[in-house]
Amino acid sequence: MCTTAGLIGLASLAFAVPASAAPLPALTCLAGLCPNPGPTDGPQVPSQGLQSPFAPGGVWNQPLADDAPLDPDSGGLAGALYAAVRNSKAWINTSRYSAPVYVVGSGQARVRVALDGYYRPGDRGYRLQQDFDSVPLPSNARPADGTDAHLVVYQPASDTLWDFWRLRKNLLGSWTTSWGGKLVGVSTSPGIMPPNYRDTLSPAEIDALVAYLSKVTKK
Repeated sequence: MCTTAGLIGLASLAFAVPASAAPLPALTCLAGLCPNPGPTDGPQVPSQGLQSPFAPGGVWNQPLADDAPLDPDSGGLAGALYAAVRNSKAWINTSRYSAPVYVVGSGQARVRVALDGYYRPGDRGYRLQQDFDSVPLPSNARPADGTDAHLVVYQPASDTLWDFWRLRKNLLGSWTTSWGGKLVGVSTSPGIMPPNYRDTLSPAEIDALVAYLSKVTKK
């Protein structure tokens, strides 16, 4: 249930936004691998002005205060991080197990993304399927390689973000996903998915979050 990885991907636009136009799979689309817009895809959205998604006071846009108290387990956490870097070296996912971000215009055609499983009214999955019934997902969108198959769609015109985990397209051209989330009011959101979409962070998401925060926190 990896919705946090998508939020990290969108927040990372504040650090590296190319001068070219979107759709913007910013983190995983390598040179020569980005597909061209399909016939059902809307006009491209300039990337200028997208450098700082989420609320100005949110965790993604605020540096760590000089007087921020240390976590009681700071020594243990720092030691674990040091050991991980020493044993595996420092690295970051780019072409696999990352979170491509597609920025789409208001005219992008909408499609239904079917959620795996069966859910009854009142279930979290039932509400999530309603959120996925109409998504401005480009027909040529490409999830990240790897079994997590993350992908994020961000539509500035509606100030809305859709995040998908294990997204795939079947032979009939229909989209399915195992889980995800929808965030309305991105520009005023602190960048945290509503609690009805998830409960806890997975170990992989914690690693990704630590890697991201290392860029903005003091050394």
